[in-house]
Amino acid sequence: FSGAALIKLLRGINEHTAVYSKVNRKLEHRDLLDRLLQSVAGEGGFFANGYTLKQIFQDPTLVELMADVLKDIGYSYTIGKDEEHGLNQLVLERNGESNRISINWSFLSSAEWQRLFQLYAEIAPFEKPPFTVKENGRTVELGSKEEVLNHILNLGKKDLTIQRYKGLGEMNPEQLWETTMSPESRTLLKVSLDDVVQTDAMFTILMGDAVEPRRRFIQDNALNVRNLDI
Repeated sequence: FSGAALIKLLRGINEHTAVYSKVNRKLEHRDLLDRLLQSVAGEGGFFANGYTLKQIFQDPTLVELMADVLKDIGYSYTIGKDEEHGLNQLVLERNGESNRISINWSFLSSAEWQRLFQLYAEIAPFEKPPFTVKENGRTVELGSKEEVLNHILNLGKKDLTIQRYKGLGEMNPEQLWETTMSPESRTLLKVSLDDVVQTDAMFTILMGDAVEPRRRFIQDNALNVRNLDI
């Protein structure tokens, strides 16, 4: 991989890492998340065989197949009814723990899971280490896609100087022009305020005196950021 294809792959790995971390906070067990991804969206998984999520949870036999891949990582299970949607669901218990985890259509249909399934399917074929990175005649062998991403990001930072400012007012005129004002490099975005009440409430959370609502908003939405200006 090189050029545009490499950039696309690295962006996919980067987004996959962020969404994966967000979903994993809800499950709390990485091994469970990995097995679910593989069984649903991996090579030879349900999606590859033409099943939709709803079809999986309509058929208890398919739910049983999903459960089978979790046995050897310390989970016991029962197959119950998802009364709200008229489907089946998988209820998991990790050996030695009292908490139960319900894997059902509603849970796996969330925006985070859907995006994670999509990203996983796109990059799964490349999850076959070791990986070899060649740069200026040098070769480095790496053991995971995350290592590849970090290695290339570090290569891109060579000979760069990074300075941080609290605000634009701390920059001198040349720095302000180069980073912000130059028409050759700047990006202009139009912001439309369609809901004045909601906008005012958001400004109150982000700019008001109360710290806790702002902290909670940042914690809940940190991984939803798409374009971060630093």
